[in-house]
Amino acid sequence: MDKIESDKIINSNTGYCPICEKETVFVEISSWLRDGYLCNKCKSIPRMRALVRTLNRFVPGLNELSIHEPSSNDLFVEFFSNKCKDFSHSKYFPGIPHGSFYNNIRCENLECLTYPDNSFDVFITQDVLEHVMSPQLAFNEIARVLKPGGYHIFTVPIYEYLDKTSQRVNVDENDALVYLFQPEYHVDDLVIYHYSMDIIDKIGANMLTTVMLERDRHYGIDGEFLHVFACKKLD
Repeated sequence: MDKIESDKIINSNTGYCPICEKETVFVEISSWLRDGYLCNKCKSIPRMRALVRTLNRFVPGLNELSIHEPSSNDLFVEFFSNKCKDFSHSKYFPGIPHGSFYNNIRCENLECLTYPDNSFDVFITQDVLEHVMSPQLAFNEIARVLKPGGYHIFTVPIYEYLDKTSQRVNVDENDALVYLFQPEYHVDDLVIYHYSMDIIDKIGANMLTTVMLERDRHYGIDGEFLHVFACKKLD
């Protein structure tokens, strides 16, 4: 990838990128570090690096594992494709039958996955669950398709000032969206929830959950919304 132009850089530091696995320079191009603190080589952002650091801690030996991620992020698809012989990814496409392919990407809905029970060693979701209408269904489905002892590793924005998760959008009896707050989008994806730490209550009793929150500039991990959840399916 091309290096970031020097006139866009506010600050920088040297370190090691867990994504491209190289010594690098991390550069700030915005005061909003969540999206503006980049690896100058692979252009990864802090939450990606935090997730991989957590993954490496809890799930060594990725090459021998079956891993699924419902994402079309090119950087992560490349990372896991190079790391894992049995990696698959999917994306939700409205109007496309679940389990079929659209533009060479499998269509899956986290609330009703088409994969068999005990399919994966690792299931990864990156900033997806805040866009899901029924997170409880999604957590149940992810647990179902995980093998015993498998991990759901995920990121989601946690609003630490909230005592309780806030639902921002609902549906009426006709499945029409009902906006409880001013609509908010992450790029094109509607935000359904602002989560507090009570998200743990939705994960399920058969999952042992550890929450990681790391800030380490050597690994380019700093900024907003850096919680990573490592949820192990109990036997």
